[in-house]
Amino acid sequence: MSIDKAATRDLILFVRNYTDMLEKQLLESRSLMQEAVDGVMQSIQAISDKTATKKKQANQVIVNTYTNPDAETRATMDSVQDEVNKVLEEAMSGGAPAAVSSTAKRDSDDLRNKLRRSAGIFSKHMEALETLDTELQDVLLHMMGMLSRDDVIAQRIEHVTGAMQAMQMSLSYMLVDFETRCSKDGVERFAKDLKQFVLRSYTMEEERRVHWAVFPEDKAKKAS
Repeated sequence: MSIDKAATRDLILFVRNYTDMLEKQLLESRSLMQEAVDGVMQSIQAISDKTATKKKQANQVIVNTYTNPDAETRATMDSVQDEVNKVLEEAMSGGAPAAVSSTAKRDSDDLRNKLRRSAGIFSKHMEALETLDTELQDVLLHMMGMLSRDDVIAQRIEHVTGAMQAMQMSLSYMLVDFETRCSKDGVERFAKDLKQFVLRSYTMEEERRVHWAVFPEDKAKKAS
């Protein structure tokens, strides 16, 4: 019995297209993996940048408040120090506290108001620093989303591995009695069974999209 050359060409063409489809599936998995790695690295860099920025802001708050305060803050601190010095002088002299004059009361009220304003400015600076937790939470959620792609990538690689094993088994069966089994009907059945197997194994629309790009007739059958 002679070999059916037309069927053999059809078989070779199908195997070529089938392996091309598997290669495209692997390239898609590689792209997903690269995106996941890049996303995690970007998240790590974002965390580093945010913490560095907040540290710089915190240092600036301390410098502005204590080391190099602005004119209003310095005036408030000087007023507080003056009041402290007065109290200490009275305590050291042992004299009885003098009656509180209206001027002294006004000075005291003015000092309290300055302290409130200074505390308010400092509080606003600290509130800005406290947003770090929220900002990092968003970055960490993004990182977790990138890491969760591992399951998707693993599934797609498993599907490609299963498809390769299925082709190997089907080819082995055909090669056992190639002259008889490599017929027009045999090759059509070979191709149909393999394509049905891989289509059933897909769990993601992206996998079907890659498959249909190589075998558009399967998409047409699905639509009909």
